[in-house]
Amino acid sequence: MFSRVNSFWMILGVSIVLVGGLAALMLWKEGPQHDEILILHCAAALKEPIDEIIPLYESQKKVKIEVRYGKSHTLLTNLALSHDADVFLPADDSYIKEATEKNLLNDVYPLATMNATLVVNPGFNKSVNAWSDLLQKDKMLAVANPGAAIARLTIAHLGPTRWQQLHPHCVEMGEVTQVGLAVKTDKNIDAGIIWDAMLASPNYQMLKAVKIPELEGITATVKIGVVKKSTHPIAAQAFAQFVSAGCGDILAKHGFKVTSAAKPEPPKTSEKTVITVYAGSMLRPAIDETLKEFEQSEGVTINRVYNGCGILVSAMKTQEPTDRPDLYFSCDPTFMNQVESLFDRSKVISKNQLVIAVPKGNPHGIKSLKDLGKEGLKVGVGHEQQCALGLITQNVLIRSKTLKAVEGNIVVRSPSGDLLVNQLLTGSLDAVVAYVTNVKPNEDKLDAIKVEEVNCAPLQPIAISKETKHPELVKRLVKAIESAQSKERFEKSGFGWELQP
Repeated sequence: MFSRVNSFWMILGVSIVLVGGLAALMLWKEGPQHDEILILHCAAALKEPIDEIIPLYESQKKVKIEVRYGKSHTLLTNLALSHDADVFLPADDSYIKEATEKNLLNDVYPLATMNATLVVNPGFNKSVNAWSDLLQKDKMLAVANPGAAIARLTIAHLGPTRWQQLHPHCVEMGEVTQVGLAVKTDKNIDAGIIWDAMLASPNYQMLKAVKIPELEGITATVKIGVVKKSTHPIAAQAFAQFVSAGCGDILAKHGFKVTSAAKPEPPKTSEKTVITVYAGSMLRPAIDETLKEFEQSEGVTINRVYNGCGILVSAMKTQEPTDRPDLYFSCDPTFMNQVESLFDRSKVISKNQLVIAVPKGNPHGIKSLKDLGKEGLKVGVGHEQQCALGLITQNVLIRSKTLKAVEGNIVVRSPSGDLLVNQLLTGSLDAVVAYVTNVKPNEDKLDAIKVEEVNCAPLQPIAISKETKHPELVKRLVKAIESAQSKERFEKSGFGWELQP
């Protein structure tokens, strides 16, 4: 009898656990679902406006934003090392410039400015009128770590000598927000250097700003950048554009001086037309100037999205019709064919020769694809799923029966030829398979060995969306890309011109 009772309670217990588990699973499935998760690397000084912007954006898009706050220098270092970064928002554009020079960013958008200011403790009742007043024995100043933007700009403005004078009289904090908190709460801290925008926050409103001539002119220019190695480049670009074009009022409320490009535009009787162009990364140098001229002549805005064609095609297959591009310019017919149902009949504009790029003088004596299998070589190729370059390279290696020999030397698979060439220039690779257009801007430093296999000069087709709301306008844009002036730009960039009369 006892065994029957025990069995009954055991079965009942298991049933309860199963039912509870199923209920939890159903609740989890009914919770908020996100198509993509973006990682934002953001300076601590921008935490308050960003904390307000993110819920606003997430409520409009099926995107989750995760933020990594920190010092701008630390964020930049992490950006170079990390593989989970989509958007970069430091406190000053000097870090944006560094990231751009290191080939870490794609598009950059302006946001606002803020100025350095001296603040004093609410209970501080002594006068501070000049830099020399901060060097008195009875004064204690809080400053941010040199890795923070405010410290970098202050040191650059004052000079190392004046900054060194502060050392006996200052306490170094990690981030500028910690400086503000220390001045507010620590009675041993008399003053600190923070951003004037912070004074709009209830956390720091009780601090008193003091103007001293030596700090005047220390201004940070805030910009937001899309990370080149983002795994969600289109969503990252959309978020950066949203912050730049649609959040000026939020930034202003938090004390930032909003740049004209980031100020929300007043309502207009007729909105400016916007068309979206998706194009393979390699086409950027050939068409960007033509797109700019078209914008000016037609009075329209062109939303450009450059990336590996594999990434672009994947995005188009999952996007809502309203989010798809008006025009697609592909690096190779293979990727155009994958979305041909979305577009009118395509036409070929250009071709681009596949080459093996090596350092000037060809130190490893590479003459053909099979030489990429030489022992000890570090080789870079395109990613076969993310870009046309990678797919074409893989096919050529298979056809030439060199894949097995070369594969062991491939240490990098990149979504674009530009990234491969950049690594070749830095010395981290010995040879890369890229397009002649990738090598063209660096002819003084690199040699290009033509790949002689069949079909090693892929064609670039262009097509207009069947769903575009501006068919006549987009047709005129295609005509501009077909023009004689455009042809010169293609040929100057290293492309062959294939458009048939």
